[in-house]
Amino acid sequence: MQSGVPLGCAAVCLGIVFAAGAHAEQATPVGIAARLLFKIATYDANLPAGEMRLGIAYPSQDKDVGPEVVRTFQSLESMRVNGRTIVIVPVSFHSVDEVASQVAKDNLYGLFVVSTTSPDMIAGLRQVAKDRHVFTFAHDPSWVEKGLTAGVREEDGKRKILLNITAATEENRKFDGAFIGACSVVH
Repeated sequence: MQSGVPLGCAAVCLGIVFAAGAHAEQATPVGIAARLLFKIATYDANLPAGEMRLGIAYPSQDKDVGPEVVRTFQSLESMRVNGRTIVIVPVSFHSVDEVASQVAKDNLYGLFVVSTTSPDMIAGLRQVAKDRHVFTFAHDPSWVEKGLTAGVREEDGKRKILLNITAATEENRKFDGAFIGACSVVH
């Protein structure tokens, strides 16, 4: 049974930023990562009614990887998350302000960030997630350790969800306690 177990007693906001490309540590293939993100969302007691609008955020100068990730996610739009339809929204950006504007304009539930290596960008995305209560997913596990909320890490040949409890709490999401217990937790 799923229950919104408050984190630290516990409101948890799961954030995941996804990195594709050379900077990602053992990046999980995008199609698998997308399915993991959708599965994780099933544990979120704050999943919006109706549809799950997910932004695929990538730097504007990324003319190859970002659009390819968008196409991969769009190919999965027929899937459902707890009965909700999935709507994929491309979010091409030059700055964090552009991401924040797009999140507000399109009422996004979450962000799948394709690539960024700048500590300032990571901090900015964390602030957007906190301010807008946005679920974010990080493919590069080092970004979770630097302040983003969740991602995927390869451990002993298996994929493991990495969850930053501090970031999750800031985003005010509620996740099933069993889900939290199944994650590798960082602070």
